[in-house]
Amino acid sequence: MKQTWISLIASAVLCGACGQERDVAPPRLVFEETSHDFGRLEPGAAAEHLFRFRNEGDLELTIDQLRSGCACTAALRAPRAVPPHGSGQILARLDTTNLAGPQRATITVYSNDPARRTATLTLAAEIAAAVVIDPPQLYLGPVGRGARVASAATVRALNERVRLGAVIAGGLRFAVQARDLADGRRGKTLDFVIAADAPLGPFEQVVEVHVESGAPSPLRLPVVGTVLPDVTVSPPRLTFGIPAAGKPSARQLLIENRGPAPVHITGVEWDAHLGSVELDTLREGFRYRARAVPHGPLPTSPPASPLRVMTDHADQRVIEVPIEWREAGMVAGVASPGQSEAQRDTP
Repeated sequence: MKQTWISLIASAVLCGACGQERDVAPPRLVFEETSHDFGRLEPGAAAEHLFRFRNEGDLELTIDQLRSGCACTAALRAPRAVPPHGSGQILARLDTTNLAGPQRATITVYSNDPARRTATLTLAAEIAAAVVIDPPQLYLGPVGRGARVASAATVRALNERVRLGAVIAGGLRFAVQARDLADGRRGKTLDFVIAADAPLGPFEQVVEVHVESGAPSPLRLPVVGTVLPDVTVSPPRLTFGIPAAGKPSARQLLIENRGPAPVHITGVEWDAHLGSVELDTLREGFRYRARAVPHGPLPTSPPASPLRVMTDHADQRVIEVPIEWREAGMVAGVASPGQSEAQRDTP
């Protein structure tokens, strides 16, 4: 009987030991937090944060590796082997020197936690701009060759560490000139000079503003616009719509010279059987008004030739203006085959 009780007690002890072995928990990596937002920071400001973690398992936790993204570093502030129910820290740093705007950086933690081989830590911040370009995209509008567009954009340095460098116009349409701000602030005003031989038509050209220190470099300013010929006619097409019965109304054309030198209009021609053209000088050499006056009802078919504006401009001797109108139930019009390239590029 005594021997039986001894056997039962021994079996119970062994079973208890077996039960304890089954309850041993593997290493378990648990962070107090996995993200941190620094809020708004100045460029170059120190940005450090400690991510604290625990090993909630019954076996040793090993931090195998830390990997961080751009502008971010991470270092383990404890032995790589963390004992059961021990703790550790990871020091994360965000380098704000060459950053601007919203930022998000990640750190990947590799460990022997069987349920979580990798964990991701996140740093966020809003980095105040060290340099501001106003406006961020510039529309010059329609400009003539050789024209100067002054005070079109500004570049401002927002802290003392920033030193502005070269301003470069990367294209053929214009050159850019930088001068100190007139109000005493640290920065530049950008003036634009359209090239005398700039290709006609719409363009998009990027200006690069280089920064010697304290901010990302270079900064980019997209500039868009349209290079017009010196002499333009608006509207670019003479349209009579659907003429009412009888004599249609006269139509006006505005002839403008956007170039630096005066251009004289030497004549305006329209088919004589359609009507006559009256020319008024609004500003000698730069601005004229022409009125196309029909003599009577317009014919069913439009003329074979456009209205022609003659000038003493070396590159725009003749500017052709297409003519069109609509009859009831049909469209009639003429597209001038001899229209000058300069006139076709005019919006």
